Amino acid sequence: MRFVLGFVLLTAACAAPKESTRGAVVMKVAGNEAHIRLGRSQVAPGDKVRISRELCVGAGRGKQCRLEDVGEGQVVDVIDDTYSLARFPSTVAYKEGDVVELVGR
Repeated sequence: MRFVLGFVLLTAACAAPKESTRGAVVMKVAGNEAHIRLGRSQVAPGDKVRISRELCVGAGRGKQCRLEDVGEGQVVDVIDDTYSLARFPSTVAYKEGDVVELVGR
C-alpha cells in the first residue's frame, strides 16, 4: 500500500505543470528598457534575463532554426502577473519578438 501511495504522489508531482521561465520582448519602452512577457510568478526585480533571437534558414521541411544569443539584462520592475520591465545595456541590440529567458536571481 505504501508503495502505491508513494508512486501516486511521485507521478502527480512529475505531472504537475512547471511555470515557464521563457517569454518574449513585447514592447520597447525607452532606449534600453522593454516590457517582457515574464510575470510575477516567474521573475522578481533584480533577476537576470537573457535575450535570444530565432534565426532560420531554408524553407519547408528543410527549414532549420536556432537561437542566437543577443545579450543579458535585468528585471527592474514586475508590472503584473504577465509582464515585467527589464533594462538592457545599450550594447544589446534587442527587438520586439526576441526570446527572453530567466538566467539567474
